[in-house]
Amino acid sequence: TVYNTEKYVKKCFQSVLEQTYDNIEFIIVDNASKGNIDCIAKEYIAAYPDRNIKLISLSQNNGLYAGRLQGILAATGNYIAFIDSDDYVSKDFYRLLVMLAETRKADIVASDVILEFANKDKIFENLNPYHLENIDLTGEQIENYFWGQEGECYYWHLVWNKLYSRELIKKSLPALLLQSANIVMSDDMAFSTVFFSNVKHFVSTNLVQYYYIKREDAYTASGSDVNNLNLISKILKMYFHIWKEYRKNIIRRKNME
Repeated sequence: TVYNTEKYVKKCFQSVLEQTYDNIEFIIVDNASKGNIDCIAKEYIAAYPDRNIKLISLSQNNGLYAGRLQGILAATGNYIAFIDSDDYVSKDFYRLLVMLAETRKADIVASDVILEFANKDKIFENLNPYHLENIDLTGEQIENYFWGQEGECYYWHLVWNKLYSRELIKKSLPALLLQSANIVMSDDMAFSTVFFSNVKHFVSTNLVQYYYIKREDAYTASGSDVNNLNLISKILKMYFHIWKEYRKNIIRRKNME
């Protein structure tokens, strides 16, 4: 999804279009951006004629969550992944994630995450379990791990460092479509709650990396701003309500089974 990030998208686009894995349907969602994303997209469509590149232009910005949903609804592949328009991925990223999903029969495959700053310094948080071990969980193990960490490891919630199976997306879509609020930040949590309530097999790898760019001008960077803090508080309150209701439904469904 693109919203006023035109000056960053080229590195993002190149990292996807120059992957070792070439069977990629690349969907760009223009979330009513005020820049020239349509021109940039056409440049890449012309430069990579053998790649399947689609541009969806929305008439108004309904938030990042809604933009991702538009991409999901337009996608036709067996697997779906997300990438933020100001980030990029390592060259073998999608090939390895797809291979692991296929060989391990996994619904979700997660990658490592590298934080990159404006001065090009790169770091990873060494207490992140993705760095300590390759995780392989099934059934209730996933549920216990996801809910048991109580938000202390936010990597579980990240939507963009993971590959999702089509079957998991289909199972999760009805619940995802119920959410109608304009979510402009921290949308990952709204997705992860649903995905991890439906997943059957989750694995991770530290052999490929998602590079998350820490921009000083990013909307989420102004955490000390009072208005922004109020917005974050409202969003988190909404998420906790979503989680509570969704957990009730999951428990009720299991009891019926």
